[in-house]
Amino acid sequence: MKILKRLLGNDPAPPKLEAPSQADGQEHSRATELGSQTTTRRELLRVLTRDTARYCGIPEGWIECHVLVVSTRKGDTHLHARLVLRYWDDTLVRHVMAFEMRLRAEILRFEPQASDWLHSVTWEFKAENCPHLEMPPRDTWGKAAAPASVMLLDSEGGPGSDDEDGQAVDDVQEDLAKLFAVRDSALAELKLDDEPPRDFAPTQPGRR
Repeated sequence: MKILKRLLGNDPAPPKLEAPSQADGQEHSRATELGSQTTTRRELLRVLTRDTARYCGIPEGWIECHVLVVSTRKGDTHLHARLVLRYWDDTLVRHVMAFEMRLRAEILRFEPQASDWLHSVTWEFKAENCPHLEMPPRDTWGKAAAPASVMLLDSEGGPGSDDEDGQAVDDVQEDLAKLFAVRDSALAELKLDDEPPRDFAPTQPGRR
């Protein structure tokens, strides 16, 4: 029946599919290119991390590279490399900064514009064999380098219980009091700003 109507001219022709515009095609092509570029850069970071560790003599599997991809509102793509330490070794831990510097140099050697898209290199420690699970004594760092704030962690025989540290404790408590005062003031102003405006007079006690 539909064929007969179409032959007689009573059945409208099916709607024509519009071809994608040139702008849409360019946008699709750019998105595809950016996706491929991001994949290449992500793989580059992983391979260079593995090769740099191998070059430095670090056993395989001790350091992994996880890459986080973030897209900005402007359409740019930023990469964040997270170096995960899977095996604890005191010598390696002492040289993580040197390893990171060498890795960054290798990345720039392969991609001179890496500073435009590689926005951070961070470390995460996930070594189950780490032997250092408790903090050492305070004097490990040297008395001049120990921050006074740690003396507030224990009030019964721990840090801050010595008489010679009394002045430092008082100073820290005074600084904390000032910070809390500033915080409370800011919260009070924020609360006032959030209150809706009142267009009526306050309630007055009734008269008999």
